[in-house]
Amino acid sequence: FAKIRGSYGTVGSDNINNYVYLTRWSANKDAINSYGGNASYAPTQHANPDLQWQENKKLEIATNINFLRDKLNIDVAWYRDRCGNQLLFTPLPVMTGFSGVSANLLATVQNTGLEIKLNATIIERKSFRVSGNFNIGKNQNKLVKFPGIENTSYANQYAVGSPLNTMYVVKFIGVDPITGEYTFEDVDRNGVIDANSGIKSKDTYGIDLSARYFGGSGIDISIGQLSLNTYFTFVKSPHVPKAIIAGVPGQFGTYNQSNRALNRWQKQGDVAEFAKFKTKGVLSDQLYRNSDGIFSNGSSLRCQNINLSYSLNQTLLNKIGCQSANFFAKAENVFVITNYDGLDPAAPGLGAHPPLFTLTFGMNFTF
Repeated sequence: FAKIRGSYGTVGSDNINNYVYLTRWSANKDAINSYGGNASYAPTQHANPDLQWQENKKLEIATNINFLRDKLNIDVAWYRDRCGNQLLFTPLPVMTGFSGVSANLLATVQNTGLEIKLNATIIERKSFRVSGNFNIGKNQNKLVKFPGIENTSYANQYAVGSPLNTMYVVKFIGVDPITGEYTFEDVDRNGVIDANSGIKSKDTYGIDLSARYFGGSGIDISIGQLSLNTYFTFVKSPHVPKAIIAGVPGQFGTYNQSNRALNRWQKQGDVAEFAKFKTKGVLSDQLYRNSDGIFSNGSSLRCQNINLSYSLNQTLLNKIGCQSANFFAKAENVFVITNYDGLDPAAPGLGAHPPLFTLTFGMNFTF
């Protein structure tokens, strides 16, 4: 049989402090700020009488389908969340006397996603059972509209129709075998690489740092009193910061470095991974930080856990006056398969500790 469900709703949000729409004043009683020995008063909050609720519109359509007398169960859900009139602290010019004011942003942000879950009973006998599960999800967000974005401080950071998690980078070409410096694509061919802290410019292009999809799969096997459970997770994430450098190789600093940093330019004609060593950073070092050269493919398949357990026969337990007895072994973070340029994509950055492999043995008795 099949079930279909759907929902739509609008929810308001006021996740801000109380009375932020009012002007607020504070008394100054110290000698410096007093006036004629009397306490003076100074404004501490800019008023905004036009402040409104943030609006969240949620839409979901889903179905549940069962096959083969509930031996195969499939859940599929699609959702779309739109957030508008966001409540944000908007910066103000310093001449106003305030750093900013709480206001509504006219932008509309959309999150859409698809989630699929499968549960199946593969084999079912009196003392032998095999079942499995699988799930996969995909989420995408984007800036749907932002009237007048070109006149705001967000103009170089976001683009209508693009994901919010977009970073603007320059195209990394490699290390110049003549100069030993990092080189990049000059899109407008004006002889100058225009890039600054991941924002939009003539020489940058946008890359989405979000995962493309993610999910997991597991299998459960039981033979008599013996049970085995495994679970794997996977993620498609093409842009994860590399974990082979700290700072910039070639620039003197207080960082530990991977021994790969030794593959650096030393003389003309060298084809090296990293620029020449120096005691003071130059512009190309900064551009390297803002380039696509710092990213690696972080897609992975991880064996999350393996559990093995054995329960004693109930007839034997009754003879010794025990209700239940179970022996188990559990392994977590068993292995990961990935092409990531580093130790583990789950812990990007040199020196970051990847998830620990743990092995646990134990027993449970109930009397």
